[in-house]
Amino acid sequence: MSHHPTPGAVRLQRFTRSFGGKNVLDAIDLDIAPGQFVALLGESGSGKTTLLRALAGLDGHAQSSGAASAQGNVSVLFQDARLLPWLSAVSYTHLRAHETRED
Repeated sequence: MSHHPTPGAVRLQRFTRSFGGKNVLDAIDLDIAPGQFVALLGESGSGKTTLLRALAGLDGHAQSSGAASAQGNVSVLFQDARLLPWLSAVSYTHLRAHETRED
C-alpha cells in the first residue's frame, strides 16, 4: 500500500507576489495541513502580511505567479483595527463564533 500525502488546507507552490516590479514574496513553497496552527514570525517588512493577504484573496492589483490556495473558509485577523476599532481580538473571535452558529 503506497502512502500519498494529503494536500494541505493551505498550499503555496513557487508563489511570488510583486508590487511595482519589486518581489515581496519570492518562490515560496508552503503546505499547512488541515487543523494545523501556524505562527508567522519575521522582521517588519518580511512579507508576513502580504502572505496572509494573498491567501485571503486581497490585493488583487498585485502581480503574482505560482499557485496559492486555501481550502474552506479563510479568515484573517490583522494586528491593527480594520473593521471595528473598538473591539478587541477576543471580541472579534466571539463575533465570528456567534455568526458561525447561526449559519
